[in-house]
Amino acid sequence: MNTTFRILDIIQELEGAVLADITRELDIHKSTVYLHLDVLKHNQLIIKENGEYYFGLQFLGFGGRARTNRIIYRKVKPKMRRLAKEAGK
Repeated sequence: MNTTFRILDIIQELEGAVLADITRELDIHKSTVYLHLDVLKHNQLIIKENGEYYFGLQFLGFGGRARTNRIIYRKVKPKMRRLAKEAGK
């Protein structure tokens, strides 16, 4: 599991990464990296475009749920809606 998170960190740090970047950073065989990438792709956590891996849209869903689970968000949301309505938006 640690390898998977390290791969995600590399993709984030490089703002997209090819297989060679990841194997070089982790110093592990490309077949091992590929297995982790395949699981991440299958779960829509990453996408592959033109040979480069990027974060997938699934992270947006995670971020949205994390935001709405925060107590401050739940307390502020009704007030923000009221202010928006008063402002005519």
